[in-house]
Amino acid sequence: AGGTGFAGYFVWRQGGGVIASIGTMISGWPQFAGMTVQDISVEGRRLVSKEAVMAALDVHRGDSLLKFDPRAARAKLESIEWVESAIVERRLPDAIYVKLKERAAVALWQRDNDFVLIDRQGRLVRTVDPNYYGYLPLIAGAGAPEQITALSLLLQEVPEIGRRVRAAVWVGQRRWNITLDNLVQVMLPE
Repeated sequence: AGGTGFAGYFVWRQGGGVIASIGTMISGWPQFAGMTVQDISVEGRRLVSKEAVMAALDVHRGDSLLKFDPRAARAKLESIEWVESAIVERRLPDAIYVKLKERAAVALWQRDNDFVLIDRQGRLVRTVDPNYYGYLPLIAGAGAPEQITALSLLLQEVPEIGRRVRAAVWVGQRRWNITLDNLVQVMLPE
């Protein structure tokens, strides 16, 4: 107790210089102990660019591993349009591990003259050139993206028809008209 009191009195008498030196020593400890970022491994990245991942992580080789905030990095990664979820971990002594789950585009939604990729949950991913995603079924109609999950579940019950769907139109906010690959149109009931 006496030593702590003396140390406190000494720091108080010396002013901010001692406190600044102690702060510098403490902040430099991870580099001294070898806990700096030397490796960043990313798993599950296909559509997201490497540059977008590195910008979201905002960390470079040689930075302190203990100053890296995995929660903030995860939030930034999940704000990228193709990222559905992310896991970000510090792995002592010198690595950062990232596992991405990317969104899977299941359809193209035609909205006026634009084509927007839609994921499994009906979320809009981004406007695209339809020539690059022509293999995906085309959907149309107001509110169609919100109903894509229900349509997908319905088509999974009859996979031989589900594989042949080329387009689907959400009609009157209540039912689907689907067009098959042989141009047969099926008007589903409500």
